[in-house]
Amino acid sequence: MDDKENRNPEMFANLNDEIKGLIFPRDIKDENYEVASRIRHAYSLGGDLYSQLIDKNGNYWFAIGDASGHDLNSHLFSMMLMVQLSYYINLLETPREVSNAINHYLQQKRKSAASDITSYASLAILKADQEGNFTHYGQHPNFILFQSEEKKAEIIVTSGRFIGLEMEENRLNDLEGHFRMKKGDKLYLFTDGIFEQRNEEGKYFGYSLYQFISHHSEGIVENVADRLFQELDTFSGNKLDDDMTLMLISRK
Repeated sequence: MDDKENRNPEMFANLNDEIKGLIFPRDIKDENYEVASRIRHAYSLGGDLYSQLIDKNGNYWFAIGDASGHDLNSHLFSMMLMVQLSYYINLLETPREVSNAINHYLQQKRKSAASDITSYASLAILKADQEGNFTHYGQHPNFILFQSEEKKAEIIVTSGRFIGLEMEENRLNDLEGHFRMKKGDKLYLFTDGIFEQRNEEGKYFGYSLYQFISHHSEGIVENVADRLFQELDTFSGNKLDDDMTLMLISRK
């Protein structure tokens, strides 16, 4: 499939919507958290992924990632990661353990695969209890936490490993992170396609994302997510340089 076919919005619009509806989970909306997720592919199928699940003990698991490439292979790789996530969260305790288990699975699959698997991904995995206590692990763009009481945005620095790459042990970058969401706070998880969108002059959206979060995070998560994507469309002239994925989590 060439780029012209892959970028044909009319040919693939219906297929894209059907695939998204079948693969990606419904947004969580309960007494503890409310989620608004958005995903938009620059090509017919992309490598961005997100997941939101509740394990057998009532803990919440969130994940967001970006597989290398912009083709069917990257899409299939990201879907494989989602399947592994849904399996391991009920077997293992921490995001780091889940990430390492997925990496181990991929390394074993590489050894037995008929052809080389060269895909890799950034993947942030988060686990939260019902009180807003989060543990996270995985190499991915930093999160931004909007603190409702203080009316300010805080950057949550991510750490960990990429998925699908054999990496040497690095203890300084292999630790889990922790933070807490208070009631009314909003957590922004996103892929790099959002802040790397460019306008006609070639300027990146970049810091405008932080400004948006600082000034427009009040209100229902669905409305906030829609407004952010409207601003991105206005900024970029509705032209996508990369897949864009957002998962906006509100603590109730």
